[in-house]
Amino acid sequence: MKRIVLTLCICFLGSQLIAQGNTKVALLEGKNITTEYVDFTHLNNLVIALKRKEEQFKSSKKYAKYVFKHIQSNYLRDFQEYTLTENIFTNGVYNCVSATWLYAYIYEQLGFKTQIYEMENHVYLKLHLEKEILVESTMALEGFITNTREINNQQKVYKERQDSNFMKEIYLHQLTGLQFYNQAVKAYNQQAYAQAYEWLQQATQYYPCSRVEALITLTQFNLQESETRIASR
Repeated sequence: MKRIVLTLCICFLGSQLIAQGNTKVALLEGKNITTEYVDFTHLNNLVIALKRKEEQFKSSKKYAKYVFKHIQSNYLRDFQEYTLTENIFTNGVYNCVSATWLYAYIYEQLGFKTQIYEMENHVYLKLHLEKEILVESTMALEGFITNTREINNQQKVYKERQDSNFMKEIYLHQLTGLQFYNQAVKAYNQQAYAQAYEWLQQATQYYPCSRVEALITLTQFNLQESETRIASR
């Protein structure tokens, strides 16, 4: 069993992270796990800069749209599979998970009410202002959708691209788990089973869901098979 078809996303599927001094720390239910996946100095400076712009806008909707366009225009440059949030700040590479995490984190820090939705092969974000707004991170500047009919049409597109009706509201730390899950899928497909297992251990701490558990089972099987082959030589 060399390859896997459990990849989470066509645009691939995160991390509630904060920096303490020069150390990057992942937060999950009070547990601190040293990581290197987000530059929080840069991220929190971005939040501060965006917060200073708020008074220039007469409505929350216009301010939210400004934030969206600023991130799209200045950070999200190159869509690629299997990326981490940190890649957005180093080279502009993103996918739906890392970009949705970035939007959710920033909007929450700015005081917006957010909802993150996980689907079989995608994640996206909603904002709740006077009216609902859909934030699609992979549609460039067209991804800030405010019209109700257009939101409904976009959600139909999501469903048409899936093989199931699975959709679930998740939180920021669970989106972190999905990002680590995707890294595990990448390693698994490269037959780097030990590395895949390490990513899955991190994913489990953030989001112990069925897809993570299934890949753990497959990875353990392949690790055992590899050990058996080595022992029999």
